Amino acid sequence: MKKLTKILFLCSFGSFIITLLLQFSQRYNQILFILRHSSLYLGIAFLVSAIISIFYYIYKSIFIKRNISLISLNIITLVILSISLIWIADTRLDFIAENEVPYYMNEILYDEYNNKIYESVLVGIEPSVEVVEKTANKLVLHIEENCDCQQHSRDIEEFYPDDEFDSFIDSNVEIFFDIEVIYNDDTSIDSYTIEETRNIQYEPNNVQPYYGYVSRKIEISNEYHTDNLIVTQKDFYYADYMDDNEYITFNSNNHYDFSNDEAVTSYYRLKKSLDNEDKVIYIMEHQVQGEDIDEMAILTHEKTDEGNVFIHFEESDNRLNNDGLIIWFGPVKNDLTGSIFINDNDLEYYQTYYQTSVEGGRIGYTEISRIYKDMTDTRILASNTITVDSIEYPQKGLSFYKDLFSTTSYVEMVGRGGTILEDITRLENPLEIDNIKLYEIEQQEYGHSISYYFEASPFVPYNPHENSNLMLLVDLPPNITKTELIQSNYFNYYSMLFQNSYYPQILYENNEMINFIVTE
Repeated sequence: MKKLTKILFLCSFGSFIITLLLQFSQRYNQILFILRHSSLYLGIAFLVSAIISIFYYIYKSIFIKRNISLISLNIITLVILSISLIWIADTRLDFIAENEVPYYMNEILYDEYNNKIYESVLVGIEPSVEVVEKTANKLVLHIEENCDCQQHSRDIEEFYPDDEFDSFIDSNVEIFFDIEVIYNDDTSIDSYTIEETRNIQYEPNNVQPYYGYVSRKIEISNEYHTDNLIVTQKDFYYADYMDDNEYITFNSNNHYDFSNDEAVTSYYRLKKSLDNEDKVIYIMEHQVQGEDIDEMAILTHEKTDEGNVFIHFEESDNRLNNDGLIIWFGPVKNDLTGSIFINDNDLEYYQTYYQTSVEGGRIGYTEISRIYKDMTDTRILASNTITVDSIEYPQKGLSFYKDLFSTTSYVEMVGRGGTILEDITRLENPLEIDNIKLYEIEQQEYGHSISYYFEASPFVPYNPHENSNLMLLVDLPPNITKTELIQSNYFNYYSMLFQNSYYPQILYENNEMINFIVTE
């Protein structure tokens, strides 16, 4: 075997060894990603080159014996080598695009104080964000989301009684938001307003299009007093279907004018119940205007001897109904308790989730334990463990790293220990978080954006009908109230206490009620 062929085989072997070692590294780290796939490509390229060189030397000896010029052999060898390397590169790039690049799913925006101010609606579609105004006391954003995505034909079947459609029909969707946040001088939130409008154009085959229009407005204001915090939320909602003639004359390019509409008004109140040297106890109440006050949670604030902060919270025994986080499945009741421990800038979050029989006796237990570390002036998730009964399922290799060429940071989920499938019926689907493999944290003019990416795999294909249910209900069925339909997921301080295991908070969301307790 010629010396060159040996060198090529050795280079190929070395490249494959490097590739194998890099398989145990962070999968989506930009530098390691490039090195891993480059080394694999080089390994294959060196191997192909070595094989071609073997045949080259065989034919070279034949050409020399027959006194034939080597020019044609050299040209043919060069062409075969070039075509082989180009084909390998093209094949690898296609494979990487389909199996290695994670799927973009959705995005959450936070202001510079880590308040969640927006969550995208369309799955797999990046929103367009415009900063309209940003001052020390005000932030105004305009956001747009658009897609050509199929919608359920059942939305408009009643308007075409003589036609039959497939389950999904082509549609054009335009969604736009306007957000305004007003801050106090201490950076706490004075008020938050979000307006959202959806324009959906249904395009069934061979018939006139039909249109859906949805507009929502949420106004949240905070009142800070010596011993209590009052949060007032006003919700407005409008939805309708229109034919071509109605839609032309309708002002669909603007949010609906709710100036003459009555809002659904609700209140959250945090008030001090007990104050002594050892601890301070607060009661959190919720009330929809015109209804009874619902005592939702009890919060206890203590300071350790080291000066650290400990806050314990649990659902109140005086709840009025099933609203909120007490969930009933037949004779089963689920109760939640939790605690937050703040040590300097790091934060430990702990939540327990009991399942009990209404007749008495615990029948199930779930626990969430998360640790947030101060990174890049924000608290980023560094540890995440879910325990079902007595079995732990920690997320292994939860890795934080920065992009070398920008202000972007990443948190990558490498995997979870153990199997949890047999316990899935007892949980609120915690395994879904294992599909999220990468969180991209990018500094923005308004604060931070966090993009969620699902694992790229031929076994986890993107669902083309993910955005097919965008038209909210127009005529509400008896079992759904308007309040439930327009429930805000922004600045719902009660829900923020009890984290959802479905999507862990990668960047710890600021909670004005916690801030109020800590600074009291």
